[in-house]
Amino acid sequence: MAMKNVILFWLIYLSNSAVYSQDSFKLAGIHPGALAQNTATGKMITTLFPWQGKLYAGYGDYGANTGPIDIYSFDPDSLSFTFRWEANTEAIYNFRAYNGRLFAPAIDRKLYSKPGDYTMLDTSGVWGDYNFGSNSTHVFDVARLSGSELYMVGSQEVKAAVWRSKNNGMTWQKIHTDTAISGTAGDFARYYFAGVLKGKLYVQAKDYYGSIHPYADVWDGIQWTRDTTLFGASTYVYGWRPDTMAGKMVLLSNSPGYSSLLRVFDGEAGSILNNMYAFDFFVDSGFLYALVDSGYGKVLVQRTQDLANWFTLARAPYGSRSFTIMNDKIYIGMSDSRIMEYTSPLSSIITQVETENPISTEIILYPNPCISVLNIIWPWESETNVSIIDCSGRIGSYHTFYGDRGFINVSALPPGLYVLKLDNGSGVAFCKFIRE
Repeated sequence: MAMKNVILFWLIYLSNSAVYSQDSFKLAGIHPGALAQNTATGKMITTLFPWQGKLYAGYGDYGANTGPIDIYSFDPDSLSFTFRWEANTEAIYNFRAYNGRLFAPAIDRKLYSKPGDYTMLDTSGVWGDYNFGSNSTHVFDVARLSGSELYMVGSQEVKAAVWRSKNNGMTWQKIHTDTAISGTAGDFARYYFAGVLKGKLYVQAKDYYGSIHPYADVWDGIQWTRDTTLFGASTYVYGWRPDTMAGKMVLLSNSPGYSSLLRVFDGEAGSILNNMYAFDFFVDSGFLYALVDSGYGKVLVQRTQDLANWFTLARAPYGSRSFTIMNDKIYIGMSDSRIMEYTSPLSSIITQVETENPISTEIILYPNPCISVLNIIWPWESETNVSIIDCSGRIGSYHTFYGDRGFINVSALPPGLYVLKLDNGSGVAFCKFIRE
């Protein structure tokens, strides 16, 4: 073959031998509030949130009408829990921090006789429960569009609702609603997430007895419009806890505590991210970290900087449900009220993975750029699944090969840059090619 048509891609290929043992985690503490719950769902640590050097955990079971929920801070230095506030809600599944304030939306208020739309820790260090002015039924997420302008989303009676505050959450006004479209008697709609991308707020309602609505409601600060591309043809998707990474919105498909597909949206099209299932994810310092459900009880902590190339940092304990990073440490929230800590600093794990343990492999693609047929050679002989991923993260085709090589007819692909994902069951490699 002509060497000028050959491009060698040196990739980090993570085999099972390069994945850290789950024994590297140790018990940091058992959350007293979650432990006191009387259902398995209630005991689950559904979210871990770092704030001012402490960890805050979400838990509860609003399907079983638990609550009120005791908020504790966890000090990783002393390994101790400190009671902070009794929140007037049946569960907390979400924390958000904006402008020096920590917010916990009330998934389902416990008592209507006292404030309970959300709990807030203000800039003076004072906790409190607050109302919008007209009581919500459920509140699921908080987002900041700009400055002190905050938005909370959920439902009020039978309608999905959006509330806006222009003063960091001190006063609120309901600015948008949507109604159930299923046609089922007694159905009601909810907004489960509030995502911000490129200066716009995205919400998309789901009917309780039906599917997600076929459009997202989009607010640019002045007017509402509708977008039909965020979830595409998806149906039973909630959308959960979005964040922004590499210029795209990333969010889970379903509510916390259970693994669901990771999804991305670039403002023009939504797609599934590399067919990855995750329990939780976290954006920090230009990286996205995900608690990935790899099947058969194997849960991995992985990270990416571009949403295409992923590095495995650790194998998490069985029963992992949430995680976060604080003070150079990985913390895992478990299904049984435990909080686990990785025994090594995150920085040392990354150094080991990226410089000491990886196996460099040579993937040969030719011709590249190509017009019709792309040839692929890899340095192993086993069943290999090859996926083509376009620039929006959508998988265009899927192929299975045996041996150490294969070829794909790409003539039907539009011209552009694509990523090949090669998976042989022991690890995953990625490389790029151009279709002319």
